[in-house]
Amino acid sequence: MILMFQGLDLMDPSSRMLNWRFSLFLLLSTILLLVPISFSFALTLHSDTSTRSQTRFIFIRIALVLLPVGLFLSLLSYIPLPAALSSYSPLSAVTCRLVVLGTTILGLLSGLGAVSGAWGVLGRQAPLSSASSIATAEHALDRVRTDL
Repeated sequence: MILMFQGLDLMDPSSRMLNWRFSLFLLLSTILLLVPISFSFALTLHSDTSTRSQTRFIFIRIALVLLPVGLFLSLLSYIPLPAALSSYSPLSAVTCRLVVLGTTILGLLSGLGAVSGAWGVLGRQAPLSSASSIATAEHALDRVRTDL
């Protein structure tokens, strides 16, 4: 919606920026706080219905809920930022750190998948392609050439 308003020049640029920052704050707070706390809370919830046992262990449950979130947030702060980003807001810094973390995880998963696929092909000692699969690929290439 904000992108459409930007293209049509419907709202004041400062109000669009305020809306963008508010939306980014809600997204980051959901990613960093709401989802991990709700998962931790669901894992520590037990089926005992007596109120006495629930009130007795409330501090342990709160600690078990907040410990993984606090650990993740403290580890997230160790991701270095570029020197040019040091003057920006904490919201930009958290976004940058999450982008770095996501890109690193995506690269690791992609690399592990490529290595696993290569080892699977090398371990089989079978021909990589048959004559029919080569003919099918050539036919598909000819169709693409005629379409272009």
